[in-house]
Amino acid sequence: MFKLTHQKLFDAFIILMILFSTVMLAFEHPLDEPDSAKLKVLSNIDLVVTIIFCLEALLKIVSLGFIINGKNSYLQDSWNILDFTIVLISLISLSIDTDISFIKVLRVARILRPLRLIQKS
Repeated sequence: MFKLTHQKLFDAFIILMILFSTVMLAFEHPLDEPDSAKLKVLSNIDLVVTIIFCLEALLKIVSLGFIINGKNSYLQDSWNILDFTIVLISLISLSIDTDISFIKVLRVARILRPLRLIQKS
């Protein structure tokens, strides 16, 4: 019989959030007005999704150790390094509220989130 564990439910939720985040990124357009209602909604959604991914990273760090907790430490896995990098990029892009082109490049880097699906499958 099919048995759902907490880990499987958590992984399914994260996969759903990755897919949702990817779809939301597709709605952004560089020519949208910065003060439009659409961009405000997308910004709020991105904030919530980023918080979820931060919590996921934090849970993994607490359970696995950050770096020097043996070969299973969080940053000993290349997929977790990618996750951590994406979370950091997302946090930096959210924390700086300006239209500097460097920040726009950071926001575009969020498109790396779907790469996490490779690890989850």
